[in-house]
Amino acid sequence: LDDFECGLRHNLPQIVVIEPDGTMSPSVPPSFAGLDRFEARRKVVEEMERLGLVDKIEDYVVKTPTCDRCGTVLEPLLSEQWFAKMAPLAAPAIEVVETGQVRIIPDRYSRIYLDWMGNIRDWCVSRQLWWGHRIPVWWTEDGRHTAARSTEEAAEKLGVPVEALRQDEDVLDTWFSSALWPHATLGWPADTSDLRFWYPTNVLSTAQEILFLWVARMIMTGLDFIGEIPFRDVYVHATVLDANGERMSKSKGNGIDPLDLIEKYGADALRFSLLQQAGKNQDIRFSEERVRLAGAFCNKLWNASRFVMMSIAPFVESGEGVGPRSREDRWITSRLDRTVETVNQRLAEFDFDDAMRAIYSFFWDDFCDWYLELVKPRLRGETPDALAAAKCLADTLDTLLRLLHPMMPFITEEIWSALPTPGSRGAFLLDECYPQPEAALRNDEAETQVGWMMETVRALRNVRAESGVAAAAKVRAMLVPGTRSQAVVLSESSEAISTLARLSELTFADAPPADTAGWAGGASSIGQVWVDVGSGIDLGKERERISRELAAVEKEIEKSAAKLDNPQFVERAPEALVAKERENRASLDAKRATLAERLIGLGGVE
Repeated sequence: LDDFECGLRHNLPQIVVIEPDGTMSPSVPPSFAGLDRFEARRKVVEEMERLGLVDKIEDYVVKTPTCDRCGTVLEPLLSEQWFAKMAPLAAPAIEVVETGQVRIIPDRYSRIYLDWMGNIRDWCVSRQLWWGHRIPVWWTEDGRHTAARSTEEAAEKLGVPVEALRQDEDVLDTWFSSALWPHATLGWPADTSDLRFWYPTNVLSTAQEILFLWVARMIMTGLDFIGEIPFRDVYVHATVLDANGERMSKSKGNGIDPLDLIEKYGADALRFSLLQQAGKNQDIRFSEERVRLAGAFCNKLWNASRFVMMSIAPFVESGEGVGPRSREDRWITSRLDRTVETVNQRLAEFDFDDAMRAIYSFFWDDFCDWYLELVKPRLRGETPDALAAAKCLADTLDTLLRLLHPMMPFITEEIWSALPTPGSRGAFLLDECYPQPEAALRNDEAETQVGWMMETVRALRNVRAESGVAAAAKVRAMLVPGTRSQAVVLSESSEAISTLARLSELTFADAPPADTAGWAGGASSIGQVWVDVGSGIDLGKERERISRELAAVEKEIEKSAAKLDNPQFVERAPEALVAKERENRASLDAKRATLAERLIGLGGVE
């Protein structure tokens, strides 16, 4: 190809030396004409040696192209081919991308597309194959030809009988035929209802390696033949690589059979795990662990849905007497609406990983970890408040299933079909409308107030964990709210706080305990939280445990200090190693301070 291009630049004559049957053409010296190409090469070497033109001969490896079907060595030959002039086709295809009529996502592929289109060359559209669309050109016996839609049209153009014509034996390049797909499959050139309805379509999802081979050519042919773009968005999807970042292939043996993963974890789990990683960096390093975690998410969804269905079953037929929604009902509804908005926005921008993250966080954190626990006490009894809780549960799960359905179609369809909800609805979740955000469902006040309660529970749990209080033990706690509003809200939520933080008693005060011996806690974002850890642990044993841990940390600090105080280590050791040791020393100092503070809080020696 380089030799051919060089010849064109210098207007060199184009000489064909090899015939189609692999023998040397009459263009070569008579002594070589008619010889097989391999025999001719040997004879050329012999002749050069006879003439004294060879200095030395040495072997070296060259890349030899061969036919993948018969193994024959391929030779570059000059031949007559059909070309499509690309500049007139490329110009409008460039314009629609530059003006945003066609959007390529991620955006960096737009720049790659425009650079390639701006330097495009004429396209050889003919191939010498036994299959494919025949070139629509007909020839007469005297060498005249014309393009036409049929033999009859060609005969009329050339003024000869149909019998006097032959159609060109070449076929169209595969990518030329593929470029016709958006409109040819819809009945074009006829003006069909399918063509009017489906052309243009919304989104084309494709691989990065065929952006030029296929996508660019579909845009060009669509604009030229139909006069309109074939699609509005081109999403260049991520590529799934193996764990080492290499492309999967049969020859390497690093491929993953998705059917094996589906059998093990389920189709929804595999689908969800890939969407969680489908960011715009275009590379997904496959990890079976991620599929397993997605399977755990499916299991959590199934179990949470079973709890909801069992909880709301007694209230399904009772549509009357629904009491006012509680603060947590307004909170979960508002949080769900924010999630719906985020997911819709992220899907519109093809940020699938962000959309999955939003759904995952809402379901696992807001719905399961908090709302289900908050609503359990209200479901005990047939009261308007219980009915309101059941209705909010049902509505939330219904919206969540619709939100998840495109990503996890099987499990969501199965759960939704069993969800006992009043009123009429379609037979399949697939037929339902996708959730859209509604501003009326937002409640900033409820989100703020429930946030105070959640932060209080987290702070209490942290103090318990840091103090070594057993998870099942119930202890006393004291809250010193930071503001009057927080005091009111936390007081109203005291029962929920006590349940979630496993407290035997919760009191409110304007100041921390006068004697903090046996108490642990301190400042938090909602004021101060204090836990009577002495009522949940053996103080003597806990002091001994912390003293032993503190002594071990002191020894580690001594070792680190010996290194850092040694000039030879600081001056001669690699800079990264010295920096790491300094980080280790800072971490040990912080740990010593924490342990000392804990020991003092438990009545230990300062």
